Amino acid sequence: MKTPRIHLIPLILAGSLVALPAVAIAQDAHSHGNAAEMTLSLNKGAKWETDEALRTGMSAIRQTFEAVIADIHGDRLDGAQYAALADGAEAQVNYIVENCKLPEEPDQQLHLVLAHLLEGIEQLRTPGSGLAGTTAVIEALNTYGEHFDHPEWKPIAL
Repeated sequence: MKTPRIHLIPLILAGSLVALPAVAIAQDAHSHGNAAEMTLSLNKGAKWETDEALRTGMSAIRQTFEAVIADIHGDRLDGAQYAALADGAEAQVNYIVENCKLPEEPDQQLHLVLAHLLEGIEQLRTPGSGLAGTTAVIEALNTYGEHFDHPEWKPIAL
């Protein structure tokens, strides 16, 4: 993530303070304009480039959610377990924001994915919304894989 450029706060649910650490880091590190005005797209029909930090963080989030997908589908997670998933995912988003160094265009596109991911993370912490949060996180992960060149990336079935 190159230079300060994007504001994620308008994309996060109003009144949210839960995901604020990741959002604040993202906002401080980026100011590409209003992400709400942008649309996720491919790079002239090709996937956007990635770097090692991005691949590491996204892989960690994906592996965590893939490992518990059966428990999620079986409704075997409680609020504390969903909150722990949120904490782990948010830590990886923070890692990505702090360490990813993409050129401007893929960086802008990435922030659209990260905003969706942060919305899901917030839902994971909301009582009774664990399944909705999981769905949002997995949708964001799958969208990332559709738009970014991450070798051997596999979507997670919802």
